[in-house]
Amino acid sequence: SELFAKPASKGLKAPIHQDNYYWCIKNGNALTVWVALDPVSSKNGGLTYYNATHKLGVVKHKPSFAKGSSQTVSNNIKYKKYKRFCPKLTPGDALFHHSEIIHGSSANKSGLRRRGLTFQFKDSKAKYDTKMKKKYLKSLNKQIMLREQERLI
Repeated sequence: SELFAKPASKGLKAPIHQDNYYWCIKNGNALTVWVALDPVSSKNGGLTYYNATHKLGVVKHKPSFAKGSSQTVSNNIKYKKYKRFCPKLTPGDALFHHSEIIHGSSANKSGLRRRGLTFQFKDSKAKYDTKMKKKYLKSLNKQIMLREQERLI
């Protein structure tokens, strides 16, 4: 589980991504439950989904260099042709999304905070894709190294 807290006026964006790019579960047989702790909409950095993109499987990602989210969907992936939607939520509402749906959120520039609690689940028989995990960790480690070099300059 994770807590996503976007303070009023300064909450960070979450680049467009797929959860399973990080999780590396074979066949993507996993999901996230996202529970709103505050009212949520596009005004305060609500989640944006691209309908039916989970059918694409895991797509190519690239380093995002964003704080708190190391990867983003590559520019050459045509996810924008899919219908985009940002559900409005009230506290206690829950979203369920597939591990391979393309999603993200904008920065919170409103005067309202936006908090959400997530729970992730995978099939009890799910196996991890070791090649996929190795590729992700290589990309992550390269990004960490580049961030460290930039910090030292």
